Amino acid sequence: MGKLDWRARLTGLIVLVLGAMLLFQLLYVIPYIKDREAQREQTYQEEIVRNIAVQLDSDLLQARGRLVEMSGQAEFSGMDIASQDIVAVESDEAVAQATVAQIGKGAADIVLKGDISTPILNRALLPLAKRSTVSLVSIFDAAPIAKGRPLILTDAGFTTVCNIGRMIDLIHNAVDVAKVVMDIARPRVAILSANEKQISSLP
Repeated sequence: MGKLDWRARLTGLIVLVLGAMLLFQLLYVIPYIKDREAQREQTYQEEIVRNIAVQLDSDLLQARGRLVEMSGQAEFSGMDIASQDIVAVESDEAVAQATVAQIGKGAADIVLKGDISTPILNRALLPLAKRSTVSLVSIFDAAPIAKGRPLILTDAGFTTVCNIGRMIDLIHNAVDVAKVVMDIARPRVAILSANEKQISSLP
């Protein structure tokens, strides 16, 4: 009987110790762990917010720099650009889509390409094409060469298929730009050849 009482007392003591440990974990350990996890989560969220803020500051500074540069160039060229005509976007893809949107609602008739990847812009504009040949027409200030006359190049180093029909289309595109954009009534055309062979890997 005495041994049973001793074992019962030991069992009771063990149960009390285990209960105290469980209670300690419930009251102190688990809340402490949850609090640390909450602190880590808060620190992580604050770090995300700081990174976003830094990125936004950088983007705003970059955008401001571009606007200042554009304003300076416009003033130098004697152009008057209204503030409502400036569309702020974040990437080349967004620039291309905004350009298409402006053309679609009739706010733009002529696209003057600036600091944007040509393939990205071309991909966005391609669905708007009304002709079988889409080409890049570059206008140069050729005062030292042509005594003040503008110099227009079409698809220089860009064309991969040079059949007769495409070359005629390229000339038509450049002539239309000269007449409509540059207001040149009778543009003079010269056909240049770089003597390059067509590359079969660029159909």
